Amino acid sequence: MRHVVFYSPHFGENTLRFVWPIRRHMPDVNLIGIGQDPPEYIESLGGAFNEFYRVEDATQQDQLEAVIRALSTDRQIHALLNIQEQLQMLIARVRERFGIPGIYPETMHKFRDKAHMKRVLKENNIRCADYRRVNSEAEARQFAEENGYPFVLKPLKGAGSVDTFVVFNQLEFDNYLRQMDITPETPAIMEEFILGQEGSFDTLTLNGEIKYYGINHYYPTPLDAMRNPWIQPIYIFNHELVDSPELEDVREVGRRVIEVFAPGTSITHMEWFRRQSDGKIYVGEIAARPGGKPIIDLHNFAQDIDLYRAWGELMINHRVDLNAERKYSAGCAHLRAQGPKGGRIREIHGVEQVRQAVGRYIVDELIPPIGSEKTESYIGEGHYYCRGKRFDEVFSALRYIVETIRIYC
Repeated sequence: MRHVVFYSPHFGENTLRFVWPIRRHMPDVNLIGIGQDPPEYIESLGGAFNEFYRVEDATQQDQLEAVIRALSTDRQIHALLNIQEQLQMLIARVRERFGIPGIYPETMHKFRDKAHMKRVLKENNIRCADYRRVNSEAEARQFAEENGYPFVLKPLKGAGSVDTFVVFNQLEFDNYLRQMDITPETPAIMEEFILGQEGSFDTLTLNGEIKYYGINHYYPTPLDAMRNPWIQPIYIFNHELVDSPELEDVREVGRRVIEVFAPGTSITHMEWFRRQSDGKIYVGEIAARPGGKPIIDLHNFAQDIDLYRAWGELMINHRVDLNAERKYSAGCAHLRAQGPKGGRIREIHGVEQVRQAVGRYIVDELIPPIGSEKTESYIGEGHYYCRGKRFDEVFSALRYIVETIRIYC
């Protein structure tokens, strides 16, 4: 029996999609959950874990170590798993402390510290935005004065586009500085703004070798969607392009980044830009964790695979058995409620119209219930996943959806 720990502050729907395949398909694994959830909630899930241990604060390393130490008195921990970006360094430190296989802090530092990440990219002649780490408001203002607008401002240890801002003028800059409180303890990174197409390059790597990859495109870029709450963004896996000569430069950069960052055995999510001014590929950032919604599902719908299960097989069994045939283009149309912050949804228009017009392409839908609260996320409150044999038809269906569905608070 192998003992595997899955650590998460909360075991919500998305995290459980990685948990259940381990329970259902690996009978020789004793799956141990550790997190902040009440035991009653875990019991209500109906067997998600063989064992569960509650901590008061899942962001505190000493609390995780105390549980691991107690568990280790009579067993060996085979793997320590987590999918949250903000906890990756904590997990790496605990792995190293107890000799649990996986990524250790020296390697994880390249993925989590954005300034160090950019430095590693540039030292290896991989294109990325010019940047500067800033430890105070004064240093941030100096960067703005020297480089002008627009630029990107984000936490040094952020995750994706969360708390990331494109700053176009002094008024916006002043507002964002008040929100961020930049200090030596909570530094920020400032980057030149790259205008162009954006997408992701996602991999499963086994002992540093890419065993699977896929490429997605974002329409428009996440930062555009964040700045414009009326935009309902589209993410799409184009099966006609993913292995084509047109994207060889993306694949080449992706392979080089994996070589340099050396994630070992891991899933990775890299964001890239095709700069409008020169057509070159620039790396936004790379993470040693699964891509957030809807990335995994796009890969799954496009190829009839299960990356949730494949992740567990990779991390626990050190095996990749995917038969990933590029069958379909698959995309996600995100639905966003329009209205004040904290508002509740009162009207939804266009659902039946969409089903009648493009229903043959729809493989999954989530329509938020009337009365549910508006979120602040740019991926919104609901979605439609579509797929088909032709990219142009799928993309047209997704565009029809985002142009037709209207949600009001």
